[in-house]
Amino acid sequence: MPPPVMITSPASGKATEWATFLAPGQRFRSGDGMGEYTISRMRRDDLGLLHVTLCSGTGRNLSAFAEQIETAIRTGDLQPLSAGGAITRC
Repeated sequence: MPPPVMITSPASGKATEWATFLAPGQRFRSGDGMGEYTISRMRRDDLGLLHVTLCSGTGRNLSAFAEQIETAIRTGDLQPLSAGGAITRC
């Protein structure tokens, strides 16, 4: 398993560690092949839950809990893309 991701908490301004394989900049394709998404932001809310913001190639932002994104990857609803290719601007 990769090392934990360090993210700054907006409430405290301190770096926080999460045990997840997700990281900003990772790219995914939807399982139906209809879109590509880039993780543009990760942050912890006031309750301590980790939120992930995905940005589509059209600039649409989608937000979900990290556990939901991880499950979508495991079930094939999101498929990781290689590091090469165009970078989406969000």
